[in-house]
Amino acid sequence: MSGQLSIIDVGQGDCVVLSDLEFGEAILIDCPVGRGQLALDFLSRLAVNRLRAVIVSHLHRDHYGGIEEVLERLMPTPEALWLSLAHAEGRTVPPAGRAVLNSMRKFARERRVECRLLSVDRHLSCGRVRLDILSPDDNAQIDAVARADPNWSSLVASVDLCGFRVLLGSDAPPGQWQRLIDAGVDLKADVLLVPHHGAAFGASPSQLQTVLSAVSPAVLVVSVGARNTYGHPDRTTLDVLGRYAITNGARLVCTQLNKFCAGRTTRADEMCGGTISISRTADQLVVHTENGQHHGFVAGLASARCRL
Repeated sequence: MSGQLSIIDVGQGDCVVLSDLEFGEAILIDCPVGRGQLALDFLSRLAVNRLRAVIVSHLHRDHYGGIEEVLERLMPTPEALWLSLAHAEGRTVPPAGRAVLNSMRKFARERRVECRLLSVDRHLSCGRVRLDILSPDDNAQIDAVARADPNWSSLVASVDLCGFRVLLGSDAPPGQWQRLIDAGVDLKADVLLVPHHGAAFGASPSQLQTVLSAVSPAVLVVSVGARNTYGHPDRTTLDVLGRYAITNGARLVCTQLNKFCAGRTTRADEMCGGTISISRTADQLVVHTENGQHHGFVAGLASARCRL
């Protein structure tokens, strides 16, 4: 076992670590506001001695808000910063986003780190981990500006993680996924980080079903905060994910419990999966939840949404 996908439990938002443990190398993708120390502590526990890149998937606070804190304290220095800007000076960038971008540029100058655009550079290697950027391209960036919605410039990446494949969707909307499908892009993956924290997906459940059919994942992960103010996840989305998991023998797990979880109790937040780490041993995927009580809790529910 050497390649590991880690979805850090940061509450509402995304914070993803792709690592080749044998080589001690890693890539950090996103970190929401107030959760920088969680990301730093996790990287320290992994004993990462070479951080290939810090990536900002797009400019929403539950993805970029903690990056400034991470950069202030991060050791070792990353080799590059990869950004999805949606035109940094355009109207899609809120004032807080501009502040983070300025901090990243300052960090890059002072530490002589490269800044790269996701819409320009398309491949990144980390040990034996390879990340291929499927989106955004120039069209996605233009859409993000025209719609005043940074989600349209969200990172969609296919990752070869030392023997298994991961698809990262950040907050990519249905139209972005459909564009990839129409272009014949290979979306097949063993693991799907469900886009937009399980938010409502387009005009009908069939749009999400189309994406699931194109990806055909064996493991579905939802990174979500139990008491978020966005209403994530959407009940219809969870229903579609659950039916897919049952029909295809897939596993479905969330970082935190939500209002639609069966058997929710006053202890709900204590029983969630927490940080989720996925690796491959021999011919099977190993899904590890930080909370050791989570498996037993789910097994005791008459109608669990998680499927482990």
